[in-house]
Amino acid sequence: MRQRLTIILTILIVLGVLVILNAVTYVREEKTQDSELAANRSTYHSGPTGSRALYDFLSESGHKVMRWREVPEKLLGGSGQDVQTFVVIGRTQVPFTEEQANSLRLWVQRGGRLVLVDRGPEHLLLPESENWTISAAEKNFPGANVDPSNPKEMTENVEALQPVFRGEEEQTANGGARSRKCSQTK
Repeated sequence: MRQRLTIILTILIVLGVLVILNAVTYVREEKTQDSELAANRSTYHSGPTGSRALYDFLSESGHKVMRWREVPEKLLGGSGQDVQTFVVIGRTQVPFTEEQANSLRLWVQRGGRLVLVDRGPEHLLLPESENWTISAAEKNFPGANVDPSNPKEMTENVEALQPVFRGEEEQTANGGARSRKCSQTK
């Protein structure tokens, strides 16, 4: 009986020491603030640098939206038949290879639409032409101290953009504010 009591007390003391060690060594991981210098443009990310709101907006507006998880070459085959517009927002986690970029450009030549949303799009994805080029110039890019979740900081001292093309849907548009962290395409 005394031997069992000793074993039970030893186990309880060891468990108590382990609980105390766990409590003492626990380090709470602080959530890092989104930054434009290392932006997460994922459609799963709902933070200030993510594009989840755009994904949800398009989906709720009745557009058929999907997250493409295949290689771009699949756009040329049967699985790409239903894709009309392919959107690339920011730097992708896995960079495009030259073959993938060629497949995307061939898909565009066959009638697909490629939309690049980035301050400095990958040159592999840009169309080739002898007479013109596409380039982006960053204007008024602030430092890392600007909080991307604060609209006042993001649009401070920035003039409103005026629409260049006005179609039927844009007849009532008066322009819009752009972020301090945007670039203009020339």
